[in-house]
Amino acid sequence: MQINYHGYAIVVYLLSSILDAFDGLAARYFNQCSELGAVLDMVTDRSTTAGLICYLCILYPNFCMIFQFLLGLDLSSHYIQMFSSLRQGESSHKNVKDKGWSILKLYYTNRTALFLVCAFAELFYVFLYIIKLEQFEFMKSFTTNALYVVFPVWLLKQVINVIQLKRGCQILVSIQEAQKKN
Repeated sequence: MQINYHGYAIVVYLLSSILDAFDGLAARYFNQCSELGAVLDMVTDRSTTAGLICYLCILYPNFCMIFQFLLGLDLSSHYIQMFSSLRQGESSHKNVKDKGWSILKLYYTNRTALFLVCAFAELFYVFLYIIKLEQFEFMKSFTTNALYVVFPVWLLKQVINVIQLKRGCQILVSIQEAQKKN
């Protein structure tokens, strides 16, 4: 007898995302924030999203290159954001003080905006996953409509990834240029 674990995978993935949000709230409430916690949070977020995107490459082979590009953008933009923040002496990659990056500042300083953008971006990938599964055929209409609802926010998340990649690179270049002058 073959056991189908797709339903369990969806529940565990969504539960993991919800618990991740509460973990951050609890860490701040109990004053348990740390650099290690921030790095682990980002690494686990990127890892779970990467796993889902890799599986979407199997479900949507014609879009595999697009998914790979999006995964590369997600990983590199977050790594450069984290690294450039640390090089500036910031305690968190979420500290965006630059005046020219208002969308990035809003994203990282408004917890509601951060939560909604991240949640909708993850739901976009989850809905793509559900749509391809035969056992969830009964949900196809709802899931397809929901996909259209979350798509604009998912797209915004990709724009934010590009912005943080550009910002991080600019910060690293300015640090390197300052070091050359000294």
